[in-house]
Order: sequence, then C-alpha cells, then structure tokens
Amino acid sequence: MRWGLIGGAVVAAGAAAYVGTQLTQGSSAPASGTSASTGTGAPARGQPAPTREAIAAGLKEAMGSPGMAAASAGMAASLVVSMQPGVTPSAEQTRTSTEPVPAEDGRPAGTRSSTVTMRVEGSGSRRTVFTDFKISERRGDSGLNLRGKLTANVDVCPDAEGVVPFDIDLQASGDNNFSNVVGTGGFSVNFNARGNGKASVNDSAVLTGFRKQFEGGYSIRGGENLSDKSVGGQAEAKMRTATDGTFTVSSTTTVGSEARPGGGLGVGMGDTRFDGVGVGGSAPSEATIKMAALLDSIVDRAVRTLLESAQGAWRGGECVEVVVAPPLQDQGRNNATKPKERKEIEARVRHKIEGRELPLPIEATLAGKDKLDDPKRVERAPGRFAFTAGADEKDWGRVELKTVSRRGIGENSVAFNNAGEWAGTFKVTSTGGHMQMTMSGEVRWRRKDGSDTEFVIDSGSYAFSGKLNDCTSSASGTLGPGDGELELKLGSNGEVQGYRGIGMKPLQFTVVCPKSRGTRTMPAPWFATGEAFRALDGEAMQGRLRDPEGNWQWEWSFKR
Repeated sequence: MRWGLIGGAVVAAGAAAYVGTQLTQGSSAPASGTSASTGTGAPARGQPAPTREAIAAGLKEAMGSPGMAAASAGMAASLVVSMQPGVTPSAEQTRTSTEPVPAEDGRPAGTRSSTVTMRVEGSGSRRTVFTDFKISERRGDSGLNLRGKLTANVDVCPDAEGVVPFDIDLQASGDNNFSNVVGTGGFSVNFNARGNGKASVNDSAVLTGFRKQFEGGYSIRGGENLSDKSVGGQAEAKMRTATDGTFTVSSTTTVGSEARPGGGLGVGMGDTRFDGVGVGGSAPSEATIKMAALLDSIVDRAVRTLLESAQGAWRGGECVEVVVAPPLQDQGRNNATKPKERKEIEARVRHKIEGRELPLPIEATLAGKDKLDDPKRVERAPGRFAFTAGADEKDWGRVELKTVSRRGIGENSVAFNNAGEWAGTFKVTSTGGHMQMTMSGEVRWRRKDGSDTEFVIDSGSYAFSGKLNDCTSSASGTLGPGDGELELKLGSNGEVQGYRGIGMKPLQFTVVCPKSRGTRTMPAPWFATGEAFRALDGEAMQGRLRDPEGNWQWEWSFKR
C-alpha cells in the first residue's frame, strides 16, 4: 500500500526510513498497563511501540512548551480511552472521577477531574460505541481543559475468513496554561485521528492481531508562550507560536491472549510493525512524527479495548449456535429415557445473524453414567451422535455440544434422565369441622410433554370415607392428568434437588343417613406439599404436612 504525504509534501526514501525508525525506537518494554504477549500470539515482527511516556518526553524535547502542551492533552485523552465501554448495546451512562496527579516538569501536584459519557448502539453484528469526555486538570496556577469524542464501530461476528472490520474516529480540543518560575504561557491544542482496520481470528476463535491505517492532524495556537528555558531551550517568554502537522500511519500488530481471573480472554501487548508513515504541515517533521506516535498509541488502546470486548461476544455465543433437532429438548432440559434406551442426537451449526447453517465442526462430550458412542466429533455439520442411557433407573447423562471456529463459539446441551416416572401412595385426613374424612390411594406421575421439571398424573386410584354427624359417606374412583401437579427442582447435572406438588379431585360420593340416602359432590384436596420445595428423603419423595389450623394432614411416599 502506498502512503503519500498530506498537503503535497514529499519525503525521500531515506527520510521515510528515518520516520519508521523514530516511531519504533524508544522503549523495548510494553506500554504502561499492558502485559507481554503470551499464549497464541504470533512471533514478533518488529520492536514494541514506544511508551506514551517516552513519546511525551520526545514531544517536549522537539517542541519545548508547545510540545509539553500537546503531550499533556494527549496523555489525558489516553486515560479516557481505557474507560471505553464494551460492545453490548446500552443506554447512555455517565461516569465522573477525581484523582490526584503527581508533580512533574517543574509543576506542582494537583488533581484531575473527568466526566465520561458512554453509550452503545447497534443490532445484529454491527455495534457503535460512543464516548464523550471532558477533563479538567489543575496544578497550582497551571491547568488543562480538554474535551473530545471517540466513536468506534466494529462487527462483533467474524466473517468466513475470520476477519473483523472496525473503524475509529477521535476528535479532541483543549486549552493548556502553564506557570513556573520562568514565566507563564498558554496554548490551545486540537488533534484528530480517523481510520479503519481489520482484525484476524484463528480457528480457535482467538484474536491473533489486527492491521490499521489512519490519518490525522493537530494544531497548536499560542497566546503567551512559556519560556523554553524550563526544558533546556533558549527561547524567551512571550513568543507567540502557531504550528500544525498532518500525518498518515499504517501498522500491523500481533497480539497474544491470556485468560482473565474472572473469565474470558484478555488481549496482550504483542508487537507492532509500522508499515508506512507520512507527515506534512508547518511543524518540524520530528515533532509531527512524535505526535503521530502519541495519537497512534491512543488509537491502539481504543482498538484493543474494542476488540477484546468483541472477542467476548463471538466467543460467548452471540454469533453462532448449535441447534438440536426435535423431538429432543436442548438447552439442558431433560429428556426422559428408559434404562439402556438409545437416543440419536442430530446437531447443526447456525449463524445467529445470517440465519443460515454453517459447515463447521461440532464436538460432543458426556457427563454422567451413560454412554456416548463414537464418533464424538464431526468436522462439518450437520452431525449425529449416539447416546445410550444407563442401566440403572437412577442414571442420568448430559451431552455437551460445542462448535469452535474462526466464526466464533456456540454451545448447547442435551440432558437425559431415566427418572421419568414416580409412583407411590398418598393419604389425607381431615378431623376438624363437622365432617371427618380420609382419602387414600396410589398414583403414578409422568413427565409433562415439553417439560423436564413438570409432571402430571399418568394413572391412579383412590378410596374415600367420611362422617358428618350421624351420616356416613364413601367414594372410590381413578385419578388422571387433570387431578394433580408435581414440580421438580433440578441441579446442573439433572439430579433432583427438591419437589413440590398439589392435588385436587372433584368427588361424587354417596351419603347415607339414618332416614335418608343421597349423593353429593365436593372437591377434595388429596395432595399438598406446601409452597416451598422439599428435599428428597433418601431416594424418595416422602413426607407429611399439616395445615396451620391443624384440621388437615397430608402424607405421601413416591419413588422412582
């Protein structure tokens, strides 16, 4: 790629080589606040970029007080970039902070206050991050006021080649006044940088690097200058300054990724190679080179923050998904099985944004006591995996399905459990009021269609007897799906951790009195565990519950 000079300036081959040297020399250590590349990073292809501190020192050396003003503004802007939000769409939010700043360059210590307003817009793969900032720094009689805006766009879903496009636009302006033993001075500083690039993702869904190219410029306008004698120069105070510069920069960066303690991957420092640089404007070329390096460091940090968040999105399932064909239930919901029953899982990979199937690999792993036959990996979806339930009625299994590629990571799971039925006895008695009654029987629960935690009655029977004054009553019959509900609380592996239920049966019973005989219909609450989930008693649901007034008592025992 060819890089020309803005404004028609021409740089000979020797001067261009000098520019590249200036941008890559300085410090061999990573930038402040970053770590060296590790893990999957590619081999180094150039020296690390200079630190922002080294760049700032170079600006002061090249330009004196104007360079000091530009460096202060640039360093303040670089701190704000670190507060850039992630790529998850969010409403506008504002953060304010005040922090101490140390004494430096003959200036006393002071405080820096910042107000940063952020929001994230977008849908599908494309996201836009807006960051507006205002910074005020006070050091005795010296001060800095800076305001600006950073707008960043990124496609959070890599394309078929593992490419993630992005673009950055940074605009800032401010005023800077100095005061020391030599004199006073004031400057206004404006700078901008706008560019784009492409990041690369490998087959492990890990960011490996990015290329970026941007152009920008700056201008410094002086009121009364601070004497350059404070930084070793010869200029007297009160000399007016008006200078500007323009530049273009192209660079290639390789990065490493490292696991963060809280989860996810962080983007390591890596190595940057500057492929091309052009400078122009009225300022000395050395000063513009330094300013280009300072703005490149700001843009670089913004890009890294943006891509690290985007990496969390494509690795977190926002782009691709594993889809399981019905009638099996996925997303960890249980599928009822019988001992040694064989089930076939048909899985596909689908792009969530594009809405189409992708021929990507799927790997299956098994947790539990059941069996997952070979093959456990297919290189191109769709794929089929054979599952066989365990021989014991207590056995369970969970098949985890995962696709990993340069298009992102998608996961799903299919759970199986032999505990598809519970059966046992129940009894309810009422001793309060005018009527005393007892109802007992047997019931079999089966899993409700489409649910892994809800059960309905498969079959059951009951016998009822009661007494009201001198009259007696009796009834018998069957129980069915509409006569009761049972709900399970399951653990992460599908094991039963608790249960609760209720049963109500409309009874038509015969009433026999000394001088009469007839029928009567009454709803009978034959089963109740209460609102809270109850723990299993060993391997069974069994227990007893009395109502607060002590008139009713329920007893039950259900086993698999």
